[in-house]
Amino acid sequence: MQMTELQQNDHEQMILFPASEARLGKVGFIDQYGHCRLEFQYDSGRRFSHGMAAVLVGGKWGYIDAEGRLVIAPRFDRAGDFHEGAARVKVQGQVRYLDHKGNWLGSTTYEDGGDFAEGFAPVKVEGAWGFINLKGEVVLAPIFELAGCFCEGVANVVSEKKWGYIRPDGSYAIPPAFDEAERFSEGLAPVQIDDKWGYIGHEGRFRIERKFEAALNFSEDLGPVRVGSRWGYVDSSGALVIAPKFFRANRFSEGLAGVSLDGQDKCGYIDRRGRWVIQPKFDEVGDFTRGLAQVFIAGPLEAYIDSKGNVIWPQGN
Repeated sequence: MQMTELQQNDHEQMILFPASEARLGKVGFIDQYGHCRLEFQYDSGRRFSHGMAAVLVGGKWGYIDAEGRLVIAPRFDRAGDFHEGAARVKVQGQVRYLDHKGNWLGSTTYEDGGDFAEGFAPVKVEGAWGFINLKGEVVLAPIFELAGCFCEGVANVVSEKKWGYIRPDGSYAIPPAFDEAERFSEGLAPVQIDDKWGYIGHEGRFRIERKFEAALNFSEDLGPVRVGSRWGYVDSSGALVIAPKFFRANRFSEGLAGVSLDGQDKCGYIDRRGRWVIQPKFDEVGDFTRGLAQVFIAGPLEAYIDSKGNVIWPQGN
């Protein structure tokens, strides 16, 4: 349900969002007021990051700048967003990384990989995961069964079928002991043991009791948790501050969270007290970023709304 799309143009202080035009069947970019800034000419497009956005042209992905200039020619089978000055792309089934000028970071290709965070990216080599730096150099040998990105100084990894957390030097900050483990955010990480989820701190001890059927990362001081079949929200003390009554629940962004009620297909947004701010009328909802959220109405019809639920794009709705 997460579909956050944006770009900050440092030169003009303009925020751009990719949007599709149903009549043309093409993607362009709009500003936060719903005005078209880059024409609808691309087969697909991703959010701007580091002043560039991936676009699909003639079956291949390349990158444009905020003025619509094609700065990296379309030659990739897949293309991701830029993170810390590097983007992950796929060519002939292999993952590689490039800089904002289109130069490769190192000469190695990988079976799979994640985005850069805190100077490192997880990569898969011959069935095992390790980490590279922004020069494309292997800094942690591929010895893990799975690996996530670094966050708050540690990365979640799997060794001998158990999840733990490593430091940048490869030593364990928290030894493998969990059946599932997500990244840290706001000092807490959701982990699972024997089908129950709770939250641990950086010392590896449970800060919030392991008693939930599912748990997601904290955002804006609240964490989504599932009690039985319904989702609610806990604060950092573990107190349920929004009762578990939702069929689906997103993390909070800009003071709002996308949710749907049990038995209903439509999604809306609640505030931090669990009150409806935008009534459930959308098929899918994304996070708010710079005042807008991407939603889907009546299946494939894409729209952007503001924090009051007004449709900003398509205009006239």
